[in-house]
Amino acid sequence: MINRKQLVAGGLAVISYFAISAPAVAEVSDLAPEHDVNLCVAEVQDNADYSDAVYVRHDIESTKRRRSVYALSIETSVYADADGSGAPMREYKAICVVRGGEKPVVFRIKQKGDAA
Repeated sequence: MINRKQLVAGGLAVISYFAISAPAVAEVSDLAPEHDVNLCVAEVQDNADYSDAVYVRHDIESTKRRRSVYALSIETSVYADADGSGAPMREYKAICVVRGGEKPVVFRIKQKGDAA
């Protein structure tokens, strides 16, 4: 059985790493606020299949569209091994547009390999 608290904590640790390292690549003003990133990751968690997952990784790109509006591109990999060193069981690509509310303005997710 999957331990959701452990999985969420692991996923958020990966997100934190990318948010911290991102300023070297993008201007700080282009990064979505943590609250907005968390909203988008929660949507991924609600829509992706985490069954049999031991490790989940989210790679996030943030782009500022307008004042307080951010577009996030999220690539999620779901692994059966604890360190994510093997091939992922499932992979997803999500687009999430947020503007500081309680839900994303736009959210789309697709499992990689699925015909769309």
